[in-house]
Amino acid sequence: SEYSWTPELSAKLLSAITDDPDIKQGLFPSPGANPRTGGKTKAAYHLVPCVILFEE
Repeated sequence: SEYSWTPELSAKLLSAITDDPDIKQGLFPSPGANPRTGGKTKAAYHLVPCVILFEE
């Protein structure tokens, strides 16, 4: 199916990122030499909000 971006999807995306500290830290690491990502790549953190948004 085809998706159209809506304000509801924007809100859901922001909630997915800001409600989970691990996702937020993985996507937007704190400044420093060695940000902690728990061994996951940034791509792994990008996948999580996509699954949340489009799992239907």
